[in-house]
Amino acid sequence: MFLKKIKASITRVLGVRKILTISHYLNPPFSGKAPLLNSQASRLSCTPFYIIGAGRSGSTLLRAMLCSHAHIAIPPEFYALRETIRFYHKNANQSWPMFIEQFLSFLNQTEDFDTWQIDLQQLKTKLLKLKNTERGLDSILDQLYLLYGKTHFPTMIRWGDKTPLNTKNEDWIRLIFPEAKFIYMHRDGRDVALSLYKAGLVKNIEAGAKKWLNYTKYGRRFQKGNNFLEVQYENLVTNPEIELRRVCTFLEVPFEEKMLYFNEVFHKMGDTVKHAHHAAVGKSLNTDGIGRAKRELSSETLQKLEKILKVKPKH
Repeated sequence: MFLKKIKASITRVLGVRKILTISHYLNPPFSGKAPLLNSQASRLSCTPFYIIGAGRSGSTLLRAMLCSHAHIAIPPEFYALRETIRFYHKNANQSWPMFIEQFLSFLNQTEDFDTWQIDLQQLKTKLLKLKNTERGLDSILDQLYLLYGKTHFPTMIRWGDKTPLNTKNEDWIRLIFPEAKFIYMHRDGRDVALSLYKAGLVKNIEAGAKKWLNYTKYGRRFQKGNNFLEVQYENLVTNPEIELRRVCTFLEVPFEEKMLYFNEVFHKMGDTVKHAHHAAVGKSLNTDGIGRAKRELSSETLQKLEKILKVKPKH
């Protein structure tokens, strides 16, 4: 316990990047045959993008809309990014073939990975064919997401990620993909808190409000340079074409009208079928979720929420 506290303190002081850089120097991966975390955008299939923000903020809706685009694929949530980096670093001293075997076994045991519905033998074949200069965690994840895309959306050429948990992983993502783009989904905290509670994802509405605050704090950290776009949930459901055109411009892909008919891909998205709290994505777009907390909560509960969220009520 004492050693864990010391390690956590060092990580807070030096940061993720410095810790892994030092570890890389002291413990070179694959016996010096490949870099540990040294992304080179030119060797990747595309520039990846990440949809971030608190859960119940419309990120699954945006994922469905983007998956309706002929050239975009976004897999089910990948909860194990940090664990994947740690696994890569811990096991990178062995031969590449042995590492790949262990990595695929590790991957298959991560939470909800069954919803990806991909053939890991195909991934193994692709990874074993990588040249020494192409071996890195960025290439591994690129091939993983690419395989998902080609399996379920054959015409895709661009992949993204939609995992709310990754809102807390800015340093880790930038470490692997320094050129990555980020779409931050933002929604009224009162409605998010209520939605989290009704979906059974928090024990009470107050916990939902605190979760929204926490994720908002982390989400704002991504606001660096030109690789960040904020999308307001309320605008997305009210004026979907306008917002989707903004997103497409940001991702440098043409807008496609079929993105407005996103519910057609609902059953192809894996985790949307497995988890009941995603069911609304299979329905037609509506604005029912706007202002729901003000309509459904008592004035006393609403005031408690607004106090936690530091929202000044509008009359």
